[in-house]
Amino acid sequence: MDSIPKENDKIFITVLTQKDLVEKKDGDTGEFDKQHYYKNPSQYRSKFHQYYDKVTFLINCMYWEAKYPRVIIEDELCSQENMKFMGFTDISADYEGSIEITRRFSDIEDPFHLYSLKTKELKLNISQYEEGDILYHCVDHLPAEMPIDASKHFGEKLLPFIESIVKSDTKTPFSEISTLPDPIKQAIVCCNGKLTTNFDYITQLRKLNELQKKEEEEITQLKTKSKGLKRAISFSSLCISGHIFDTKFFNDTLDILEKAKANFRVVNIKCGQRDNEDSSATLQVFSHDMLRLNAALDKLYELATELDVVISKNYDQQLDGDK
Repeated sequence: MDSIPKENDKIFITVLTQKDLVEKKDGDTGEFDKQHYYKNPSQYRSKFHQYYDKVTFLINCMYWEAKYPRVIIEDELCSQENMKFMGFTDISADYEGSIEITRRFSDIEDPFHLYSLKTKELKLNISQYEEGDILYHCVDHLPAEMPIDASKHFGEKLLPFIESIVKSDTKTPFSEISTLPDPIKQAIVCCNGKLTTNFDYITQLRKLNELQKKEEEEITQLKTKSKGLKRAISFSSLCISGHIFDTKFFNDTLDILEKAKANFRVVNIKCGQRDNEDSSATLQVFSHDMLRLNAALDKLYELATELDVVISKNYDQQLDGDK
């Protein structure tokens, strides 16, 4: 960020990741280890104070838990001199979270407030601006506003095509349609009872859905032990614990089980709130292909060892349909 040109007619945008936002408390300036940070967040502190003379506006949209260091610390912010920082948008909207001064949520009708660096107080009316104030924006339901903007945008873009759509002849074969604008013609899914060229892949999707449904029916038969069914089913109940979300182990677990075509359901989840608290989840897994399931479990154990996650089997059984 030190190399950013000093120009007033351009906007420069950069993305700050964990290695840009935190540093070790012991002063170690070696290479940043993200996994070590996830496992030992109490050993780190924010270094955002280094950017107050470079960054003018921050859009904060990180996932944050209380065990991690804050990005903006109130006392550090208010003690800065000759800084360029003018304000922030806190999309994360955690009360006194990654941005410590987030203590009030604004709304769409009145989204902007001011924060006084002198008094450490929030001003609801931006007309009250004084030297030493920064812009404060924190609409906690901001993502929910996106469909409104999308609807308006799509409506405005569709309006010029309305007349040609209304005047089109619906009985004309698709290949002979020439009166519709190309963006509309390419968006037609079905014409005269048949899928158009761009959407004929739906037929293949239907076949795949039918095969999946058939497989699910077979699994149901195995679970209910239908008479005469000889195929065995392997069933396990797994408990995983550790930093399963920070390391993305939980997501990787689901991906591995899906690739193995194993059926599973998450029974419960517990999220640790402090750096000394582990998160945990219990999954019930079953499959009629024991070899494929065992191979998937081997991958899970290997990955768990790598990420320092603990896996324990609460229950393990094989069911047979003729029992």
